[in-house]
Amino acid sequence: SVDAVIVDNITGLRYVKTNPDLSSYEISDKEVKPQDKSVAMQKDSPDLMAVVNAVVAEQTKDGNVEKWINEYTDKAVSMGLGK
Repeated sequence: SVDAVIVDNITGLRYVKTNPDLSSYEISDKEVKPQDKSVAMQKDSPDLMAVVNAVVAEQTKDGNVEKWINEYTDKAVSMGLGK
């Protein structure tokens, strides 16, 4: 089973709407330009949320989030799926 996923905001909200046992929250960090991403996970999962928050903060601080966004945006564009 999957404990949590990171998806675009609209997809996350759709999952939550059709799966009432899920909850979501937006990822936002002033150091990273807004990407409209959210994490969906089981409701009442404070320990998991704390881990996700810590990992997102660490990966953002290390520059990995921006690197991954650029890498996969470039990949999508090369496949004709993006800008």
